[in-house]
Amino acid sequence: EFSDLHEGALRVILNCLEDSESMQVIQTMGGLEQLLQFVGTSTLPEAQANAVKAIAKMAQS
Repeated sequence: EFSDLHEGALRVILNCLEDSESMQVIQTMGGLEQLLQFVGTSTLPEAQANAVKAIAKMAQS
């Protein structure tokens, strides 16, 4: 039930990371830590993959 919500939210975050100001806000609000925690605790493979993509995008900046 929540898997679609998680996957959609992570795709939105990933898209927001295209903008440097949005990325700063996400990092300031603890987004990186939350993404790392999600990867470690989620049982949803596609959502985990989107979280990893977002983490990689943050690491590239």
